[in-house]
Amino acid sequence: MKKNTTAHVIIIGDEILYGHTMDTNSHFLAKEFSNISIDLIQISAIQDKREDIKDEIHSSKADIILTTGGLGPTRDDRTKYVLSEILNQPLEMHSQALRWTEEYFKNTLKRPMNALNKNQALVPVGTIPIRNKVGTAPGLWAEYGRKLLISLPGVPFEMKYLMKNEILPRLLKKYEPTFIEHEFVQTLNIPESELAEVLRNFEQQLPENITLAYLPRGNKIKLRLTGKGDVQNKLQEQLSEYAELLISAIPEENFLSQDALTVERKVGELLLQNNKTISTAESFTSGKIAAALTSISGSSQYFKGGFIAYSPELKERLLNVSPELMKDKGVANADVALEMARGARETTKCDIGISSTGVAGPSNDQFGIEPGVAFVAISSKEKERVFEFNFPHLERKDFTLKMTEAALQKLYIFLRN
Repeated sequence: MKKNTTAHVIIIGDEILYGHTMDTNSHFLAKEFSNISIDLIQISAIQDKREDIKDEIHSSKADIILTTGGLGPTRDDRTKYVLSEILNQPLEMHSQALRWTEEYFKNTLKRPMNALNKNQALVPVGTIPIRNKVGTAPGLWAEYGRKLLISLPGVPFEMKYLMKNEILPRLLKKYEPTFIEHEFVQTLNIPESELAEVLRNFEQQLPENITLAYLPRGNKIKLRLTGKGDVQNKLQEQLSEYAELLISAIPEENFLSQDALTVERKVGELLLQNNKTISTAESFTSGKIAAALTSISGSSQYFKGGFIAYSPELKERLLNVSPELMKDKGVANADVALEMARGARETTKCDIGISSTGVAGPSNDQFGIEPGVAFVAISSKEKERVFEFNFPHLERKDFTLKMTEAALQKLYIFLRN
């Protein structure tokens, strides 16, 4: 098998390192490189400083070095000046790049261009500028010894446009990479260390060109089989065979699905298959369960509606929760959760109701219940279940997200069984 082409993504920008801007570019680029079977071997985030950029590029072992950021019109944008030093080529005003910038200001921005904007058409001699139809800074493409240097704007929608419409087609013409394929299998309610023991023999049987990765999230683990090969259809067949072997090695009660679909999508599939409808009644999760269920296209076929009943008064008025029960036990308990789920089901005349109630913190609730206590209830005409959780170490935001995911997982198991 021939050596695969490798890539190194360098995210340039102080705002990323200060935490003022979230880096979404590297996630997008990782997926795009994977889609064309180029190995992304490194992602770096560095300051917008000349020496840092030079050192990172000089030390890279990848065939393709792609930078984002530092191509703007302001004086703190230094990328192309560093490229000029690395390539040992002076900057020149590229006439075609200048026309592109002038046209963008005239036709799209409809305002005059100043000297700083004009300087965005400066590129190192011998570098190929790449037209950016959604911004003012062109991308740059340059040969650097045996390496390829690509520089793209840091603005996500500009970077994505250039990558999809210009860079990827050029890379496919230049390289004939080894194929990379993935198969996903998901498990539920089994610790990573225990699963690794279960799969020990399976992993020992894997051929050299296939690897297994564990990607845990909460009490769900996504197992990723990654294969590399020169013939795509043969590689796909090989991966499918090992995916079947992997599934057969997983205890049946812990097997979730053979795909990378989210739990909410799997829940939607089961509801549709069984012609069932659902409604939600939420307290501390504040509609996050409903939002997850309705994030799936076609969810209107099975999702009836949802309630955010934060106060005891609304729990009583909207969901018929007993006021005596709440007065006696508080709102964070199994009985209240069950009455909420039952109330959502009966009020909306659907088949299934799911509820959440608990204390997200950071302090005790008005009934003295400590943070981290939560209850999820699921109610249908045939059966009802209540689940108790306690995660006192989690901060409020993390706690609500974890409990939303836990509720969806319990719902999936409830429906599957």
